[in-house]
Amino acid sequence: MPDDPRFPPNPRVVAILAYPAVQLLDVAGPLQVFTSANELAARDGAAPLYAPLVVSADAPVVTASAGLGLVAAPLPNARAGPHVQATFSWDRFFAIQLWIFVLFLIYVTATELNRLFGHGELSRIFFTTRPSELQLNRRERVRELTRLSKLADAHSVDEFRDPTSIAHTQLIEIVRRLAVRPRPPAPAS
Repeated sequence: MPDDPRFPPNPRVVAILAYPAVQLLDVAGPLQVFTSANELAARDGAAPLYAPLVVSADAPVVTASAGLGLVAAPLPNARAGPHVQATFSWDRFFAIQLWIFVLFLIYVTATELNRLFGHGELSRIFFTTRPSELQLNRRERVRELTRLSKLADAHSVDEFRDPTSIAHTQLIEIVRRLAVRPRPPAPAS
């Protein structure tokens, strides 16, 4: 995958602009989102995806609205500072931050669901074509798998082994609903 743009060989540099009297959350929020994405990638054994960098036209230190000094790298093009300040839009800034946050939540939710169902199962459940022999649609199948998970959490292995127990009966019912319908025997030639 070395030429795949979705998986760059080096982390993508994300420049977070700090300007005089900036709100601390305007810098710390995006910085934490990209840092958390790197932590999740590291937890999965992947290389860092992003290299967040705080930049400013007033580098090396920018004073935030709360009086705290932020260490920042200089802007790559010092002439961009006045342009950015002149064209800066809070509405667009907040919309982008909200979008980044939503994408982060989607990523974390998908990662946790993938861990819950097992590696690769989530994509198989949602993105593969289903043979017509299956008895349940995808939503019903996910519900049954969730019922199976709750049942496994509530009962011991010994209860499942006992054919007279309610847990055993419920387990068999769930497995029957999840199973592939038997195919009729092929006619003998």
